[in-house]
Amino acid sequence: MIMRPSGLLRNLLLSIAGMLIAAQAQGAAYTLPSASFAPCQGAGNWNQATNTCSGQIRFASGDTLTSSSALTLTANGGFTLRGNTIGTASNPITLQAAYNAIETIAPHAATIINGSVRNDSAAITLTNVTINGSLETASGSVTLTNSSVTGNVMGTGNGSLSNTNVGGNVSFRNGLSITGGILSGAASTNGNASFTNTSVIGAVTATNGITASNSNFSGTITATNGASSFTGGTINADINGDCCKITISGAYVTGNISSANELEINNSTITGTISNDNRITFNNSTVYGNVTGGGWNNSISGTGSSKVYGTCTPSVTSPTTLCDSSPVTACFTDNFDRASLGTDNWAVTSRNGSFGVPRTVGNRLRLTDNTGNVATGATLQRLLPASGNFVQVQFKYYAYNGNGADGVAVIFSDASITPQPGGYGGSLGYAQLNGTSGFAGGWAGIALDEYGNFSNPTETRVGGPGLRQDSVSIRGSGSGTTGYRYAAGTAANLSPGIDVSGSTAGPGHTYRITLDSRVSGRTMVMVERNTGSGFTTLIPSFDIRTVTNQASLPSDFFLSLTGSTGGSNNIHELDDLQVCATRINPIGAQIDHFEFSYSGTALTCNPQPVTIRACLNSSCSSLYTDPVSVTLNPASSWSAIAPASVSGSTITFTGGTAQVRLGRPTAGTVSLGVQSSVPATKPLSVPVCSTSGCQISYANSGLLLQVPNMLAAKPTAATLSAVRKADNALQCVPAFANVTRSVSFTSAYSNPSSGTQPVVVNGSNVGAAAVSLNLNFDATGTAPLTVRYDDAGEMKLRARYVGGAGSGDEGLVLDNSNTDDLFVSKPYGLCLQRPASITGDLSNCNGAGCAVFPGGIRAGDSFPLSIRAVGWQADGEALTAAQLCSGNITTPNFRHDGIKLTSAVVAPSGGDNGVVTPLNYNHALGNATLSNPAVSEVGVFTITATPPANGYLDGETVSGGSSDLVGRFIPAYLRAEGNASLTPSCGSAFSYQGQPMGFSSGRQPTLTVTARNRSGVVTRNYDRGAFWRLGAPAAGAYASITGIATLDARLASDGTATLAVAEADNGDGKRIYSWTGERLLYKQALLPSVDDYPFDAKVEQRFPAASLTDADGACHGTGGACQDYVYTFSDQPGSEVRLGRLRIGNAHGSELQSLSLPLVVESWQNIAGGSFQREGMDTCTNLGTPALDMFTGNLALGETTPTLVGLSAGGGSVSLSAPGAGNDGSVQVSFPASPSWLQYPWDGANRQLARGLASFGIYRGAAPLIFRRELYR
Repeated sequence: MIMRPSGLLRNLLLSIAGMLIAAQAQGAAYTLPSASFAPCQGAGNWNQATNTCSGQIRFASGDTLTSSSALTLTANGGFTLRGNTIGTASNPITLQAAYNAIETIAPHAATIINGSVRNDSAAITLTNVTINGSLETASGSVTLTNSSVTGNVMGTGNGSLSNTNVGGNVSFRNGLSITGGILSGAASTNGNASFTNTSVIGAVTATNGITASNSNFSGTITATNGASSFTGGTINADINGDCCKITISGAYVTGNISSANELEINNSTITGTISNDNRITFNNSTVYGNVTGGGWNNSISGTGSSKVYGTCTPSVTSPTTLCDSSPVTACFTDNFDRASLGTDNWAVTSRNGSFGVPRTVGNRLRLTDNTGNVATGATLQRLLPASGNFVQVQFKYYAYNGNGADGVAVIFSDASITPQPGGYGGSLGYAQLNGTSGFAGGWAGIALDEYGNFSNPTETRVGGPGLRQDSVSIRGSGSGTTGYRYAAGTAANLSPGIDVSGSTAGPGHTYRITLDSRVSGRTMVMVERNTGSGFTTLIPSFDIRTVTNQASLPSDFFLSLTGSTGGSNNIHELDDLQVCATRINPIGAQIDHFEFSYSGTALTCNPQPVTIRACLNSSCSSLYTDPVSVTLNPASSWSAIAPASVSGSTITFTGGTAQVRLGRPTAGTVSLGVQSSVPATKPLSVPVCSTSGCQISYANSGLLLQVPNMLAAKPTAATLSAVRKADNALQCVPAFANVTRSVSFTSAYSNPSSGTQPVVVNGSNVGAAAVSLNLNFDATGTAPLTVRYDDAGEMKLRARYVGGAGSGDEGLVLDNSNTDDLFVSKPYGLCLQRPASITGDLSNCNGAGCAVFPGGIRAGDSFPLSIRAVGWQADGEALTAAQLCSGNITTPNFRHDGIKLTSAVVAPSGGDNGVVTPLNYNHALGNATLSNPAVSEVGVFTITATPPANGYLDGETVSGGSSDLVGRFIPAYLRAEGNASLTPSCGSAFSYQGQPMGFSSGRQPTLTVTARNRSGVVTRNYDRGAFWRLGAPAAGAYASITGIATLDARLASDGTATLAVAEADNGDGKRIYSWTGERLLYKQALLPSVDDYPFDAKVEQRFPAASLTDADGACHGTGGACQDYVYTFSDQPGSEVRLGRLRIGNAHGSELQSLSLPLVVESWQNIAGGSFQREGMDTCTNLGTPALDMFTGNLALGETTPTLVGLSAGGGSVSLSAPGAGNDGSVQVSFPASPSWLQYPWDGANRQLARGLASFGIYRGAAPLIFRRELYR
């Protein structure tokens, strides 16, 4: 019987199970090195040098692994990963497998590996993994899914990547298949490469051909031995095929194409040259560039709408009209594959609606969203010469996710007129709309019209057949609300339609617009479309100059795109834009916008002063100071104040600012504007004005108040005149004279719009409430005033007179409400106050004798600097902190952008001034602005703030100021860089164990110490006299890092190091320490083992942190804690190390003959499990003179003489002369002067000289015999 658990028990079990699952998901946290490591399924060795598991390492779900330093974790049996985090950014852990796979286990929770992944002999299969390092397998395949790798991905087998991003290169020997994702580096394979929906930034190389579908490429593409095909996508790169056919279908290529075999190009656009030695076939394709085919007629052929705008070789093609050699020499392309549109190539605007300006969305240019009444524009920052030019504009068009309105327009406009969009809705930003002007300078507007109103002669549009939905139409030139006449168009309801319903982007048809002015007196316009089967003509070529009232051809065109919605809407986007032409010119310098500063009201008898500023940026903190000519609206009644000049409505000036006047003979309102300028005004920009709509209102009489610009807190002379318009002339005459009148004054804040200080007029405070003052008017109707304002900014001062009883002008009302006088009050200078924590005397600093900047602030660190604008106190005050920061009032209403900050070095003498970061600061409203500058250099400095010339209100220039001494700044840190390389001691190949290894020429141990600021930039002033505060470091300790403990322990040094210092005190921020006289060696093993097979010397040198810390605490590191510095010797050339020995053979023979003992120099080699082999590369051994001892028998000293016979390539012999009859016996031969590193423990215990035994007079025995048989006859 099965017992069911009770409800309480069941709940308890479920609760326990849930806790177990939660614990499992949380995982364990491991740290290496450690005494043990649970995920290892085998024996392990866990220490700082070696972290190896003999079996597989299996991580449980959620496990994490960190380490105290960077290390490699080796698992001979591979790894399994389950949603783990391995390593950290500061201490990465590399996973290394000797055999078996590295893989993730379903359900493939997200795994992060801070380190690299390597496998010596098996596959790597990972899903949902982020690798902050590289990935490599020496033998096996790699499969990555939904992953990312910051480094390279490499393998000898096949590589398969799906939806995976790679920051480095991808390389596989056998083959490569990539679907989705982005490759930021190059891709290469000796097999076939396949790409689907992929973007590759670097070069692509595939030996056996390339297959690509809807993929984008930016680097050179090469297939050395296999056919290649490219379907869809954008290729901004050259394509090379060494042997085989290349097929391109439905793609956009910006680059050159070459092949030794056939080329087939279908429904594609190529911008670049095409060449091969074979057949080239085009089908509904366009080429902007020269084409070279096989050396026979008709080797280049085209079908459908194919066209080559370039020279074809051979010139005989099929059809004969395929190639047009004259039109295109330059192309601009933009696939919008970036996060933001940028300002280098495009100027954008929004004139209506909530969408904002055109921008990139989903790697397309979005002109509108699907909200109502949107009007936007984007102008290409290029000039298209209008006369004698051939221009083709091609793009993909997307209109979707709305209810069918309105469309976009492609506009050619007169480049001498600043482009401004026209009416929205059905006018599509080109035509006029119920009193709204059409596109400024519009010459031709080609509309992709979804709703159909662009063709409709309604809403004041001129001409057209009426409403035509889903059509393409063209309107001609116009100005203001005149013109923009209908010129040509398609019928309604194009099939397929221009837009699509639903939220999926579409339809993505390609449109091509041609404007051809190569024939004098004619400009031919044509519109074509490709919906997938090649281009078809929508609007046949016609001469737009024949349209009624069409304007003459301008010098240059701007190309603009406008997007529009109305009561109905769509999302409107463009992609793969290409503009090709005979000539495309850069746009040159541009004015961002013009700024007009003026009073909003004026008198007809007194021209209104207007200040014009040519702004280089949106905030107008930077001005265009070279000569400017600007044509203004209205078209007349302008005058200029020297040095500016005027001709009609064109003002010419330099320095960025002009003072002009605008008159008007009758009362009323005028609007200011800019028609055009030289340099050109940025397309789509609008002027910035003092009043809404840039309007000025004029009246016939009033009080004329003239208050000049002034210094804050300084009394300034001004005048008030009672005037009226003369009866018969446009001049002002007195309203009354030689009288005393009571005039009331009020003041108001203009810029900024609020404040606390009144305007002081004749000693009386004047604010928002009227204050009456008795003024004496002279014969000209003028009364003198003294005006003072104890703050900064632009102020408005108003005067009003009301005639009283008995005054003779009872009922007369005069005021300056029509001439509100604006004046600017500016600070006398800027008080820069250093931090109060700087208390020491910095005036006589020599590097060792003045205090360091308190609070740990170093070169490149920001520090608090209070900057306040101050008023006038006395003429001639120096612009220093000592003068300006004591007694001068603060002007809290001062604000100014772009005030330049500079530093001037005071100590060390002759030092570098450094750079202040930021270079500029923006002074905000308030009693003080806390700037946080940083000085890039070491030393003591003053900081100076300098407002830009003519940069304040009304073109005024504000004086700056300088701080007291700031510093002493010391380096943020020191950076040590070592360099050394060993050189072989035995010829050019190797050194023996025990043989001292010298350093290669110019590569002796060298340490370069450089002082740096917080940004890592060299602080040059540190290396000037006593400002260098680091003592000479001792020679660093050497350590072997071969990874073989028995070898590393045997590294030793020989000799005494001598220090030399170079580049001291030359102001480059560094010194170079080098050591000579010392050599390194690996002590010999007593008995050889596998560790003693030939190995490369690998050595590092370590300098402790204390030796790299200067007297002020600046030290080697990255700006935080002081660090030891360790560097590894270069292996160029480096030295291999071999265990060597000298072996002398034995010999015996008659005492009547000489004996020859063989000798061999040997090294320990990985042969037959380890053996000594003759060292044929030995070119260094000098054995010296052979010696004889240990005589036996009748043989005595002097009876035989040893001679060394030719030691070469590790081999030679010792010859002993015949001792003569009766002198039999033996003797031992050795070389006492031979190198110690060739000694060997022949007794198994002690290293000793090699010895050979020579025996004279001993019977040799029978001759060696292998086989004996009878002799057959």
